[in-house]
Amino acid sequence: MKLLIDNFESELASLAMEAKRIKVMIAFLTKGGIEWIPNKLIRKSEFLVGTDLRITRPEALKWLQDNGSSLRVFEESGRMFHPKAIYLNCGAEEFLIVGSNNLTCSEISSNHEIAMIISKDESTKDTFDQFHEHFEFLKNHDCSFVPGQKFYDEYKPSSIRSDLQFQINNPDFNPMEIDSERAASFGLFLKKIAHDFPNLERKTGLKIKNHPLSVFNKETFTPLFRDIIEGVSSNLSAQSSLRQGGKWLNMPNIYARDNSQEDWEDFDGDGAVSLQIHFDKKYTEMHFSVVISYNIRGMGSKHKMPIPVETRYLKIRDHLEGFGKKTRSDLPEFFNWTNNEDKRWDNPIISLSYEVANLPDDRKLIADLRLLGSALNSAMAIR
Repeated sequence: MKLLIDNFESELASLAMEAKRIKVMIAFLTKGGIEWIPNKLIRKSEFLVGTDLRITRPEALKWLQDNGSSLRVFEESGRMFHPKAIYLNCGAEEFLIVGSNNLTCSEISSNHEIAMIISKDESTKDTFDQFHEHFEFLKNHDCSFVPGQKFYDEYKPSSIRSDLQFQINNPDFNPMEIDSERAASFGLFLKKIAHDFPNLERKTGLKIKNHPLSVFNKETFTPLFRDIIEGVSSNLSAQSSLRQGGKWLNMPNIYARDNSQEDWEDFDGDGAVSLQIHFDKKYTEMHFSVVISYNIRGMGSKHKMPIPVETRYLKIRDHLEGFGKKTRSDLPEFFNWTNNEDKRWDNPIISLSYEVANLPDDRKLIADLRLLGSALNSAMAIR
């Protein structure tokens, strides 16, 4: 046995040069994590790869398939696929590497990781037999499949890894460093929304561009909201809209989402996930919610959530269970938008709720918003 600490990639590449066959069970895979494989070995390789959190990159999977590897993806609802094991058959010798390293560029070369390389002999033969038996079990499992074009069309990788790497590479970056005066405008704006917005006159042709609430939203709140959200993830974008077509909306449209991950042009299929700031009907309560949105065509208030949307909703709800001590999951869905015959509904998955008359400190509000932003970033990986 041998411990691999700072030499994982070099040891792996050295063994691969002599290998006749390899088997890999790995949770996360990127193209930079498999460049140690000689071209001649790819056609003699078997890979079982997880897609949880959507950290695995589709281009890495496609590259293995295009170059002749036997590739299967493992996806099981409610149970994470998290092994990190590599078997190499080098003819007269066989090796098994088990440790913390995923096959990503950073985890085989620069992260603080640790792994054990085991040589096959009489004392370790049972260990190798168990590995092969478990590999075959997972390979033939109902949750294992060969990815086809439908998979690649629907699979959307997450930004979690790139966001984490950015924070590692920029240790002095602190997205929470918002000066007190600017932070104070956050709660103030939300209180003004609750106080003023329900009573605004609504009719086509109103001159509302220079209304104090509209100016406050455009010049002060929206830039702050965007800074807070972009501090959670570089892929998230934020928007705050109070009007449309020259008049006030029936409810403020304050949200954050990742347009590269969620199809907002047509989200009838499995819904689309976003972060919403919304209010109850009396504007006495305010909520930060991770919601799933979907369209219902030509129907009134009585409807049923489409089955694919409900399936995704339940998966995300299970995934986010216990995310934050004060989050709740009992808010009713609410009507948000009408576009021609489509009616958009938002169903809250988890929420943080406040009494408008008793909002917490602005920095606490901002920290709570970032918490829900992190939940959104995680939820988008669930399909």
